[in-house]
Amino acid sequence: ESLPYQVLILQTWWPELALTWNYPAWTLTGEMFAYLLMALILLVSVNERIRWALGLSVVAVAAALYYAEMPRQVHYSTFTVSRAVTGFFIGFLLFHLWRRYPLRNRAVAHVLEVATIIAFIALIEWHPTGLAYFLSHLLFAVVIYTYASDLGIVSRLLTLFPFQWLGRKSFSIYMFHGV
Repeated sequence: ESLPYQVLILQTWWPELALTWNYPAWTLTGEMFAYLLMALILLVSVNERIRWALGLSVVAVAAALYYAEMPRQVHYSTFTVSRAVTGFFIGFLLFHLWRRYPLRNRAVAHVLEVATIIAFIALIEWHPTGLAYFLSHLLFAVVIYTYASDLGIVSRLLTLFPFQWLGRKSFSIYMFHGV
């Protein structure tokens, strides 16, 4: 009975069907909602300042909904979609920031790439919950900002074939591992 919802990527909106045979696809439901919000923002905003204001508003509302739903996780669609929208719009704002202020110093890039790996390992070991969970969003933003310029030694390593292959395959593996 969940097949039509799964195929149309709507399963998150019907929580009783969300975690059936293709449960990892919940992320796509949240992302589709984020894409629709993004399209709406781009349609109504006439300049970058308005895009920033709307993007920050979306992040604030989505993060607040996600944080409010964290302890009890009763409303599955609110929990999952607000989580996806928060991350997506942080990325949207980060893109605008990076476009204006890209990382250009190779020495700084080397240090930041290694530091973010260490910080990421520490974050996984710590496994923050509650409000501290949002530190992971901050760290992910720093990671994306750092690696977007491809200036550091780790970026160079990630251009090697095994890492490129893994990058191409990993999302599809994630999306279908439940099946």
